[in-house]
Amino acid sequence: MPAVISARCRILSGGGPCCAWALFLACLCGLASGCHTATYHAANLPPFLKAEPPLGREDFDLSRLSGPPARNDVIRAGDQILVSVATGLENVKPVVWPMHVSRVGFVDVPIVGPVQVAGRTFQDAEQVIRVASIERGHYVAPTISVALEKRQTNLVTVLGEVNKPGTHELPAAGSDLLAALAAAEGLTEDADTVIDVWHPINGLPGELVSSGQQASYQATVEGSAHSHYRQIDLASAGEGQAEHVVRDGTVVKIRPRPPRTVQVIGLVKRPDQFEIPVDEEMRLLDAIAKAGGRTLQIADKVRVIRRVPESQESVTIATSVREAKRGGDANLRLAAGDVVSVEQTPTTFVVDTLKSFIRFGFSSGIPGF
Repeated sequence: MPAVISARCRILSGGGPCCAWALFLACLCGLASGCHTATYHAANLPPFLKAEPPLGREDFDLSRLSGPPARNDVIRAGDQILVSVATGLENVKPVVWPMHVSRVGFVDVPIVGPVQVAGRTFQDAEQVIRVASIERGHYVAPTISVALEKRQTNLVTVLGEVNKPGTHELPAAGSDLLAALAAAEGLTEDADTVIDVWHPINGLPGELVSSGQQASYQATVEGSAHSHYRQIDLASAGEGQAEHVVRDGTVVKIRPRPPRTVQVIGLVKRPDQFEIPVDEEMRLLDAIAKAGGRTLQIADKVRVIRRVPESQESVTIATSVREAKRGGDANLRLAAGDVVSVEQTPTTFVVDTLKSFIRFGFSSGIPGF
């Protein structure tokens, strides 16, 4: 309001000194009766209104994205295993059969038939197959051997702000967000902390990704009713969570860091919008300096308009250049979206008006100016 009044007074001051002084008195009245809103002072700002320190690269702790620890001695659906059955009566070495563990966890052992092995250790699987072969009347006292040939793998697509976007093959036993980002060779300098994850539920096989159709597959998963969406913030993610596990066909997207800007207006030489440097903070005096400094050195009053976190409300934070130069909380750490206003006051208005009169006097040739 004061800045608007001042601007109008300057425009109308071309009518002559008498008119200008009349407008000056009217503007002072406007300043005295202007809008009054509740404000906070920078020195007593409540914690929920304080700007958070910027996250540096060292704060991107990817270890938080690990899933629960997985046991390596347990058979899982999709694994390839080797099974042999020896009776002690063979004249030659027992045949070793390569077998695929089905999606429901069974292997079809020759002669014996289907046996549930997923979720069991290799030693337990040997015992289960031995018991089944005896109970079904195929063997009397067989010796069973079960070994791992190849683990099941998942095809996971990682897109966005990573150094190696694309589709990566991960061991199913260790498929989590940490492994996916490691396969993508980590985050870029422009990565945000927010990670979008789409898990396919049904009917979206990983083979679609292996053919190189990452873009179309991503669109399929993101827009499909057959996908489960989760958003994870690295800044608040807990370590070893089940929600960090990824499956075959999962799409992971790292968002770009949104621009962080503040606007500086009022009695500054170059009012404009300025970007807060990546991984750095911007204080009140930094913002005023970026705007070329104050137009009047006596301009001291500053107000910062800030959006309340997770709200549509805004608050006003009062401070001053003089207090900010002393350091401490008065030199406010700015948050993205802040509007910094170096305010017009009765004193600055008088000085500014006198300067306008002096400029007017020189330009018009009026004696005494």
